[in-house]
Amino acid sequence: MLYLEQRPDLDGKRVGLWGESLMPVNGASLVLDENPLWQVGPQIQQQGEPLGGLLAVLGALYDSNVRTIGVRGGLAGYSSILDDAFAYVSADITVPGFLEVGDLADVAATLAPKPILLEDSIDGKNRPIPGDQLRGELQPLFGAYRDTPANLSVRTGASEIVEWLVKHL
Repeated sequence: MLYLEQRPDLDGKRVGLWGESLMPVNGASLVLDENPLWQVGPQIQQQGEPLGGLLAVLGALYDSNVRTIGVRGGLAGYSSILDDAFAYVSADITVPGFLEVGDLADVAATLAPKPILLEDSIDGKNRPIPGDQLRGELQPLFGAYRDTPANLSVRTGASEIVEWLVKHL
């Protein structure tokens, strides 16, 4: 971020971070859990790649010049990785000791009231999370944005993240 602040052709005080997973998600129910990208059973399990979203949230945490954050296909919470013996996310998202202080929603809540977009959040098995369950997992985030609900957008379905980010810069 220091590099961006020093560039004369950019406004380093108006930065937005966007993290996105380009991997397809698994279906809501997996017929047979197996190794990612192997087809032993009737379907291939895809491994999620939520690192981009994680870096966007953590980047905003460590740099006060970040004004807005957009995440598509990000992990809703580390705790979902522990829900089952099988997990379909890459090991590079591991942050030692993270769950000792809170989950991703707790960390994102500290960024309030910065505008945050969370789109198509996944669980530890790289599956889309149903609306009611997602709202429960993100409760600390919704609580933090109680006074500024327009700055928090949680949605499903592909949309124009770029337009959203530019609007909130």
